[in-house]
Amino acid sequence: MRTRAIKVIPLANYHIQVWYEDGRCVIYNVKQDIDHIKAFKALEDKEQFQKVYLQYNGYSVAWGDGDEFSDPTIDCEVPYDEGEQVLWVS
Repeated sequence: MRTRAIKVIPLANYHIQVWYEDGRCVIYNVKQDIDHIKAFKALEDKEQFQKVYLQYNGYSVAWGDGDEFSDPTIDCEVPYDEGEQVLWVS
């Protein structure tokens, strides 16, 4: 079973920091996705990149205005096993 994310914030240089309900916290480099996945190219706009939020009860990271019906969001599975672990609170 996957662990649900509870918080995500944008960082400098196209990184995001994600906290999970089990205490794990990771920093993930989204630049690699922006460079290799066509759908992520819109995130090169730093203003758009700053619009990161959690979607689907914390099982997806998305970008946009948070309204899935009027906003064409970009989303991906929360990167639990990827990125640099920066904290583990048990």
